Amino acid sequence: MKKAFLLITFSFLIAGWMMGCRQHQSNAENTATNPDTLVTVSDSNAIMQAFENLKTDNVFLKDVGIEEEKQFTWNDMLHKIIRGDLNGDGLSDALLSLSIEGRGGGNNFDVHYAVFLNKDKQWKYTGQIDASIFAEDRFYAVDTIENGIIKGNWLGNKDESLTPYAADYIVMDRQLVNTFTALHNTENVEREYLYVAEILTPENSSVRITANVKEYEKLFGKGKIATPQEQPECGTYFDEGTTRYLDYPNLRFELNDENKAALISVEFKSGIKLQTNKGTITENTKLKELKNSFHQKDSWIMLDEENGLKTFAIPDDAESDNQWHFDFDKNGKLLRLSLFIPC
Repeated sequence: MKKAFLLITFSFLIAGWMMGCRQHQSNAENTATNPDTLVTVSDSNAIMQAFENLKTDNVFLKDVGIEEEKQFTWNDMLHKIIRGDLNGDGLSDALLSLSIEGRGGGNNFDVHYAVFLNKDKQWKYTGQIDASIFAEDRFYAVDTIENGIIKGNWLGNKDESLTPYAADYIVMDRQLVNTFTALHNTENVEREYLYVAEILTPENSSVRITANVKEYEKLFGKGKIATPQEQPECGTYFDEGTTRYLDYPNLRFELNDENKAALISVEFKSGIKLQTNKGTITENTKLKELKNSFHQKDSWIMLDEENGLKTFAIPDDAESDNQWHFDFDKNGKLLRLSLFIPC
């Protein structure tokens, strides 16, 4: 009963969002038979027909996780088209909101945006955005597309009264990349922590926190590998073997004997960003913003060091003794992140 009520409530929320943003429709009403139908920039019928054809497209079905699903329905009442240039070619592209309900015959639903590029006068499917986080809690409402950036807010539903927070996406190499998410509170758990999901380079390329050397070399080229003469007795990421370090400008990784690597420090320079469970952290992130993204003040500790340096320390996982250390200078500027591993 509760899930049914939440489904109805959330449907009204999305419907309200759709009504709140006027849809500028074109007078062009072409009837398309496939996604390659010639279209004008504002041909809504062709966009809708392109989506109809996606319903049997294996790539799209896999993208939204229903390639092997036997029981589900499409909610055609929640469609909305948002237009704007996504790839810098001067043509207006499109996002189409859609909802999938009843996966596995259950009382559930999820929301997505299909991304269509206006390419060679055809609406080309490029990818999709998952627009619901445990759909009962959050929904991503796109506000606009500006300078190739999809801008919107993750909204809380009416029951939970969750505070909205902003998030931006771009289309890059036919993939959707989350380039910014405002720092925000997540679920209030007994032991809060900061999970670092990935690094984003200034070019918005994703860098994994742990990988092998070849993966990092593919991204950055050959790095400098150094082996300390005096080996640390403890406090290292890898417990066995010789401790080595792989260095790139602004990034340091620890290496083991099998050339597996793990991030141990980041210098916040040149537009490097961290994507975390609390949002995006950049060189412009303020200490107060970081503190305010945690419910409990005893989740983190402050360490005062020489020269006015302040270090914000927070666990890197719910069950971990390791900590991420964020160093701020005396003027409040974020300098670096390092992984502290106790002995």
